[in-house]
Amino acid sequence: MSERLRNALNLIKERPATGTGLMTVRISDLLDRSLVYCTPDTSIRKAARIMTENRVSSLVVMDGERLAGIITDRDLRSRCIAAGLLYEDPVYKIMTENLHTTEADTLGFQALIAMTRLNVHHLPVPYAWMAGGSQARREQSPHSDQDNALLIADHAKPEDDAYFAALADIVNDGLDACGYYYWPSKAPTCACTP
Repeated sequence: MSERLRNALNLIKERPATGTGLMTVRISDLLDRSLVYCTPDTSIRKAARIMTENRVSSLVVMDGERLAGIITDRDLRSRCIAAGLLYEDPVYKIMTENLHTTEADTLGFQALIAMTRLNVHHLPVPYAWMAGGSQARREQSPHSDQDNALLIADHAKPEDDAYFAALADIVNDGLDACGYYYWPSKAPTCACTP
């Protein structure tokens, strides 16, 4: 996440006339790939390979549907190599547990402040609400309709569908109540449409 925030900041510096800035960039704007993860019993070597193949500096550790931890380049260096662990040891021996997370609609500057306050370099995001159409272009008016989607991490299970369907209904119905109307027949422009 910290690398993505730095890249967003560099982009803002390159294009200051666009009207966007770290004050308006949402974390969901920075999410551009599916979740890269492993399980707690994955070997340290395999985890390092996954990170290398996916060109990421951190790897989320999932225990079923539960976010169990995260390992980073720093963990590989400090908690594995420098500590003399075997590369075939499981990642749970070096992962950071009890993580701080953030939501996809958090503003970039808020995430950066949280990371600074907590002295962390990564804030996992479990799902993202994505806007399309006029909202994505930041051109919404009181007469805009809804164009949105819900991006869910790959580790979600079929039994999670009901939760996310209810979440999408609540948000889409709330937007409709505020005057951001459903597209006729709701399909296929809303997160509430499977």
